[in-house]
Amino acid sequence: MTAKYCIKYCLPPLFIELFKALSAKATTKRNEWAYLPDGWQDSDVDCQGWYAESIVKTQLDKWSQFVSLTEGNGPLGIAHESSLLNNQNSEAHTTIMSFAYVAALAAHKTDSLSILDWGGGLGHYGVLVRALLPGVTVDYHCKDLPLLCLAGRNCQSGFTFHESEDSCFSRDYDLVIASSSMHYSKDWRAVFTSLSAATSGYLYITRIPMVVKKPSFVVLQRPYMHGYETEYSGWFINQSDFLNHSISLKLELVREFLVPESPDVENAPERCNYKGFLFRHTPI
Repeated sequence: MTAKYCIKYCLPPLFIELFKALSAKATTKRNEWAYLPDGWQDSDVDCQGWYAESIVKTQLDKWSQFVSLTEGNGPLGIAHESSLLNNQNSEAHTTIMSFAYVAALAAHKTDSLSILDWGGGLGHYGVLVRALLPGVTVDYHCKDLPLLCLAGRNCQSGFTFHESEDSCFSRDYDLVIASSSMHYSKDWRAVFTSLSAATSGYLYITRIPMVVKKPSFVVLQRPYMHGYETEYSGWFINQSDFLNHSISLKLELVREFLVPESPDVENAPERCNYKGFLFRHTPI
């Protein structure tokens, strides 16, 4: 009989909740990141990866404040996953202003813009783009997991949420974005290919961890400090492999972006740097 079995089935519910709370507190003292030398690790039955209710709850708890911070004429330095939400985060400001450039370019000489946000959560980029481009009619679509889509529909009107790939890829878009999402897919190349095919305009992949010397490798992320009571695997992707795949898709690199994130992962073959890449299809 394992310790996990005893905790789950032999202790009263109150003790189980106390144990979870203490475990989460202890885990926050550990490194958020861990290198996985054996490669991709699927979540076990007690850890559902991104299929975690705590992710939805945490995002919902901060949603009203996030929307409020995008209103008016203040800075947009909003890191929505931060435990202390404000608009003074300079790193987030860099990321959001980079997105502002991308959105403005995609909407150039037009008064409307259709967007697919791959892994967009409750629709944070949808709120941001409306604040950034007030004179543009935005048709915002978000592809995410069912729990997040349900929550997104309940807290934000005017956005379209897709739970399935068939649904979100049933049309094309002026701009497709994937922010801190594509590297959490086991087959990131297949996702890259699908996102490329979904746009007649621009593809923006950002907040993606890159390495330049070593081959792509896998890490485990424990995001307890963000209120997410789960963990999940993700790639640190070799930049040459990434760009070579973009060439195979006949994509032209329009602009590369620096993203001020570089987590320190113990024993990892190489320290990553997060980056952003804006593509468009090569003219025939």
